[in-house]
Amino acid sequence: MTGRRFLWIGLAVAVALVVVASYVASSRPDGLTYVAEQTGFAHTAEGGGTRSGPVAGLVGLLLVLAVGGGLFRLLRRPSDDPDRDR
Repeated sequence: MTGRRFLWIGLAVAVALVVVASYVASSRPDGLTYVAEQTGFAHTAEGGGTRSGPVAGLVGLLLVLAVGGGLFRLLRRPSDDPDRDR
């Protein structure tokens, strides 16, 4: 398997995980939400209850890929082959 194909398959798996996991996670409150509901101050939360899980997850994934790809390009070792420089 080529490196480029491996990256595309990895990206597809990451996107699928973000979309599926965000629907599962957003239907269940986390620990902080649970405590806020139990203590009676959940109504003071700003932006609570929005179902932007998949969108926020995809934005986060793209941000991580952009930063990681940029760091990879910046920090990689120079190639000995001058034709390989792209």
